Amino acid sequence: MEDLLTHAGLGQEHWLQAVIDALTPRVAVLDCDLSILAVNQTWRHFAVENGAGPAEAGVGASYFHFINQSPDRAASAAEPGLRKILEGEQESFCFDYVAVTVAGQRWFQLKAASVSDEGKKLLLACHEDVTERKTAQEAQREIDERILQAREEEQRRLARELHDSTVQKLFAVNLNLAGLRTLLEKSEKKAQNLLAETETLGRECMQELRSISYLLRPPVPDGHEFMPALCSYIDGFCKRSNIRINLVIPSHAGRMPSRVENALFRVVQESLSNVHRHSRSPSATVTLCKTDGNVVLEIKDQGKGIPGRAAWAAGGGLAGIQERLQELGGSLEIKPNHPGTAVVVTIPLKEDEAEAQERPDDRPATAA
Repeated sequence: MEDLLTHAGLGQEHWLQAVIDALTPRVAVLDCDLSILAVNQTWRHFAVENGAGPAEAGVGASYFHFINQSPDRAASAAEPGLRKILEGEQESFCFDYVAVTVAGQRWFQLKAASVSDEGKKLLLACHEDVTERKTAQEAQREIDERILQAREEEQRRLARELHDSTVQKLFAVNLNLAGLRTLLEKSEKKAQNLLAETETLGRECMQELRSISYLLRPPVPDGHEFMPALCSYIDGFCKRSNIRINLVIPSHAGRMPSRVENALFRVVQESLSNVHRHSRSPSATVTLCKTDGNVVLEIKDQGKGIPGRAAWAAGGGLAGIQERLQELGGSLEIKPNHPGTAVVVTIPLKEDEAEAQERPDDRPATAA
């Protein structure tokens, strides 16, 4: 061990060994060829406990050759990142992986950084057990999903109540008003005007409730594809709200992960709900595109605009949607459109999730 440290130009003293032995994560010191120069006691204990080799625990061997013989074999995918550090392309690297150990399946995080000693570039590779953190994150995701499901079920219930009960009662009120008009045909003009105004308000309330109950529909129904469901939803929104929506989508957008599709669907719902309730815009444009591993959704209207982002977020569900987008690594931007407002959502897609990208010619679909 002492000879290896001396050969690395670290001196004959054991200061390096003392330092890395004091660290809780498993630590290996690598040279520019990614060979193991030194390891700490935690690394040795793990290697012996999991039958990963003799007491040397890989010292003197190739780092990746050694971990391929150990439970850490999934960490071999980190090799390009380590070489980028050695080549000076980046200063550090972080990589999560799963390993099956004698203690069961565990999550580890590999962190690597370069150090220099007398002109020699070395790497510190630290393997830290992050199973508890991963488990907590997964538990939080499950809780968030349950809350989301409960919220959507409540929205379904509200939509049914509005459509099946409140709208029907308003319809009955309008029928009664029509009968009352017949009885008051010879009454004074003031009563007739008040009655006509009440009938108009009743019809407007019915139209408003139908639109609200439609806007409360859940995201993409199970078994339905995202694009057809989006087109159908916008078509129904146009018929119920009398707002013209121009839908521009790629000719071959492909499928996306269900969580991404549901998030996009919810953004469209909340944005169109705000257009309907607040903007007084006669039309809006919904544009969806994929670029450079991202999916970008943009909703623009030509209404009266909003006083500020806080007012928008406080008035609807976009604040909650922003939290969901953050879980997906996405972002939400709300900005003036001159006139009107633009909502822009960007969600990254992994390479294996980004299906066939759109062709250069996008297909504009207009829902009226």
